[in-house]
Amino acid sequence: MRFRLPRLLVIPLIGLSAGCTVLRYQIGEEKIAVRAGDADGGQASGTPETRVSTPGTRAEVMKLFGPPDKIGRLDDDRYAFAYEYREVVEQQIGISIPKLELLKLAVGRTGARRETLLIEFSKDDRVLAAGVAHWQEDVGFGANIQLFITLTPPPPHIVNVNDMRW
Repeated sequence: MRFRLPRLLVIPLIGLSAGCTVLRYQIGEEKIAVRAGDADGGQASGTPETRVSTPGTRAEVMKLFGPPDKIGRLDDDRYAFAYEYREVVEQQIGISIPKLELLKLAVGRTGARRETLLIEFSKDDRVLAAGVAHWQEDVGFGANIQLFITLTPPPPHIVNVNDMRW
């Protein structure tokens, strides 16, 4: 006869051996769209792509937004500044099975929220166009089984102070 644990008992056992982690990190300056909206008199909206008006010269753009994250060269001696912001959230849960401490099951997923502001300049440093884009994306999902082996060095030799000659 095979022994089976009741389902109501299995759930608390797994809960006692589970752990979760949420990692959140940001890359770039937050609220690009808000500052772009300020440059547009507060008119920037949360639509996926929004055209915004920015200050008229490169110096004014630099004063409002700071140095760009990327600079690109375009045709006819035009160039563009790109300002980017990313917020990445990783959620993970790990389960260790009682009596099998060497194995751990881990499951995780990652998502990202992005904002990008692109400003195009003429060769005489005048703003030609600007646009803001917002989007969210699933970056990935994964599961694994990990094998844990712990190696510890032998304890150091214990010296009795009374055995030392002074």
